[in-house]
Amino acid sequence: MTNQKRDTLFGEATDISRALDETVLETRLLNDDLRIRRLGGTIVITTGIASLGPSAIRDIISAITALVSLARTIPMASTIARS
Repeated sequence: MTNQKRDTLFGEATDISRALDETVLETRLLNDDLRIRRLGGTIVITTGIASLGPSAIRDIISAITALVSLARTIPMASTIARS
């Protein structure tokens, strides 16, 4: 493989990687909007959680919201919580 061809392939791989990174970041931010602000999507729950009743569901969603909000304030945990 020539140097020019190798450089072209690596350049394309870098472009693809950068685009994927941007897509992943955008998806994580949209997920955070749904978990924290309940915006931009539909929250789906299992029948088991649904059977706990409205009060328990509100408590669970509130706990998830608080956890994600807290995780965003901790640098390392923020990365993990956004995965």
